[in-house]
Amino acid sequence: MKIRRGDTVNLSNVDEDLEIEDGVRITCSGDASTLVVRGDVLCDGGVDFVGDVKCDDFEGMDGSITISGSLQCDDLEIKRDAEIEVSKDVHAQDAEVDKIFRVGGKIEAHEIEVGGKFETTDVKAVSVSVGGVFEARGEVDVEEIEVGGKLEIGGKIKSRNLSVGGKARLGAGGSVADEIEVGGFLDVDGPLEYGTIDVGGTAKLNGMATGRDIDVGGTFEVWGNLNFKDMDVGGYAHIKGDAIGKSIDLGGRLSVGNALRLSGSLEIGGQLDIGGEAEAEDVEIGGEFNASSLKVRNIELSGAAKTDNGIFATEDIHVGHRSTVRGWIRASREIEIESRSEVDSASARKIVMDDRSRAKNVYGEDVELGDRVEITGELLYTRSIRTGDEVRFAKQPEKVSSIPAEKSWVVFSETRTS
Repeated sequence: MKIRRGDTVNLSNVDEDLEIEDGVRITCSGDASTLVVRGDVLCDGGVDFVGDVKCDDFEGMDGSITISGSLQCDDLEIKRDAEIEVSKDVHAQDAEVDKIFRVGGKIEAHEIEVGGKFETTDVKAVSVSVGGVFEARGEVDVEEIEVGGKLEIGGKIKSRNLSVGGKARLGAGGSVADEIEVGGFLDVDGPLEYGTIDVGGTAKLNGMATGRDIDVGGTFEVWGNLNFKDMDVGGYAHIKGDAIGKSIDLGGRLSVGNALRLSGSLEIGGQLDIGGEAEAEDVEIGGEFNASSLKVRNIELSGAAKTDNGIFATEDIHVGHRSTVRGWIRASREIEIESRSEVDSASARKIVMDDRSRAKNVYGEDVELGDRVEITGELLYTRSIRTGDEVRFAKQPEKVSSIPAEKSWVVFSETRTS
């Protein structure tokens, strides 16, 4: 059956293929304002349908197609720069649209592929591929999502993989089981469960986030608690709540509002600010460090460090050249303080202070002091002391049978390992 250019017709049932030329308006006059075609619908140009459409395959080309109701078909194919707008729901096996695809309601399909812009409310599919912009006002339940430009989801997402070339906004959070990959900017407004996050620019998570690996090239912000495995951030990272994971490698600055607990390593090239307690295995900090307390296995400090309740290492502490540490430092094995550095109180089995370094109090079994070292408080040792030239003491070193508990590393070692 063929409808000629510019015609206006009423149709309820068609028992064959329906061919429609440009500029046609069809009123769907069957039951519940539905047009049922027992065959394919082929639109050559712009066509308006008033009502619902049911057919085998729906094809369109070279124009704009509108359906004021819903569309149910096997395959939907809109090609040659054509576009389609369906005011209500769409049910299809596969949907392929060259230019623009707008759905006012929910779309359910196996595969959806749109070359330009795809707009819908809710979507349930196995895969969605959009070359330009994908906007969903409601829920998105899709296994694989690939967007070349911009993605914006108003409701929750449930997916296995998400890949966006430019900007992605997840308005209510959700779950992406395997990988979130975004070339530019990721903004999540709600709790998020993720497998891995890989963002080239900036990532903002406005809620609790739980998953595995995080790799962000620029800035990373989490306005809630964060659970992760490994985190690698090129610039600045801020976590408002607790940060719990395995390891962190960050080139710039890390700020954590509450506690930081790592089962592995922590490496910060710049500044580290922790609002509460911090815990990790092997730690290397290149710039300024502030925390309530820090418990580690080994630590290398270069710059300025300040803690309210001290730094404790189950093995060694190394304070780099011209560094400053405010607050206690305690180590089960050894503390080494390089030249021209300054610390408050240091307590360890072995303490080595290089030339021109300075400490308030020193407590150890064996103590080695280089040239022109200055001790402004007390120095207690239990076994041996070696001093260089022109060492200055506020009071003479004293050999004791044991270091008082409140000044020793032993009680802190027992607390750490218990």
